[in-house]
Amino acid sequence: MMRAPVLDADEAAAEIRLAAALAGPVAALGLAGALVAWRSALGVANVGFVMMLVVLAAGATGGRAAGVLTAVVAALAFNLFHTQPYLSLAVAARQDAISVGVLAAAGAVVGEVGARSGQRKRAQQRLQAAQRDVDAVLRAVADGAGTEEAWPLLQRCVRTHVPAGACTFQRHTETAGTPDDELARTYVVPVIGDGALLGHLLVTLDTVRPNGAQSELLQRSASLLALAIHRDGTVAEQLR
Repeated sequence: MMRAPVLDADEAAAEIRLAAALAGPVAALGLAGALVAWRSALGVANVGFVMMLVVLAAGATGGRAAGVLTAVVAALAFNLFHTQPYLSLAVAARQDAISVGVLAAAGAVVGEVGARSGQRKRAQQRLQAAQRDVDAVLRAVADGAGTEEAWPLLQRCVRTHVPAGACTFQRHTETAGTPDDELARTYVVPVIGDGALLGHLLVTLDTVRPNGAQSELLQRSASLLALAIHRDGTVAEQLR
């Protein structure tokens, strides 16, 4: 049975980013206040280093938004509690001003790195999930599944991983009566078996065109459908 783990992963990632964006600033403010008691013993540089760790953790966990928000709050809190004059946002020393600026910049940089890393990880998860589902269809066809059994699996796979609003097969492609906005998003993939054109896979996309990985998945789906049709020995006029 096919699942949609990509959607779950994206939702979980969004929740983590939101949690980091909320928790990071609170942690930075609370830590800055708590370190006041050790301000003299630690020194401004060490306090700044500890605050930097909070910013780095928030940015790496929550991405750019969490990193920037935490950095701004950390810089303001550091300035408020640990640079003279205390309990004022005014900065008296040049070195302190540099420390505040470094905190803010670090949050932005690490947040961007964290966001890009998260995007790459989720893209890899999408590829792995799509590969598992395509392999499941391939195993079904190899075990003797014909069009009637393979088509629902293929359709579900395409609609899960492309994603698409509709996925149909037509032996003789007919687009008359299709709304213009839907027609512009319809991606047509030839279904070819034994060198002969069997028909076309018509996929109504949520976007104008699929990306490279999605296009490859559609091509593989068309090839698997051709195998299932070949097993049946007959070609349906259409599959919906």
